[in-house]
Amino acid sequence: MANRKSNKLYIGVGDKGNILTKEKDKALLSYTTWCNMLRRCYSDKQTSYSLCTVSDKWLYYPNFKEWFDENHIEGYEVDKDLVEVGNTIYSRELCIMIPKVLNRYLSGYHDSKGYCLIESSGKYRAMYNSKHIGMYDTKEDCRGNYFKVRNESIINLCNELKLTMKIRDMIDNYLIEV
Repeated sequence: MANRKSNKLYIGVGDKGNILTKEKDKALLSYTTWCNMLRRCYSDKQTSYSLCTVSDKWLYYPNFKEWFDENHIEGYEVDKDLVEVGNTIYSRELCIMIPKVLNRYLSGYHDSKGYCLIESSGKYRAMYNSKHIGMYDTKEDCRGNYFKVRNESIINLCNELKLTMKIRDMIDNYLIEV
């Protein structure tokens, strides 16, 4: 690592540099966000992030902190999925701040937790936010209806949040791509 300033690495890859990471005995939000990002990407326990990495520049905490401080809005958090669908790299160019509630709606978007086969009936059940959507003969119909309800819910949330046009365009693109 070219700009290495300190001797101790966080999770073997992250250099916190020689800047403060606490204020009044409380960790800075930028620092806890940076640590959580590194833990997700480089800890063996986070299998859903096993293909994700952090850019070389952001492995150095002062670089991440600069971006974070320039972009952070209260109630928002770092997202790597909207700028480029399928992205696996946390970096200045590929990340954006989005409302935390929206990030929760989008996380897990690609997995099939909202629909499953009910073996006793041989039908597929779709659910979203613990609400029954319906029973379907085929997995494709079930999946299609699940994503229809989910997309409508995400669009409704976006309307409530009054997002910037930039984020809204990214959401629209994201919903089309997946």
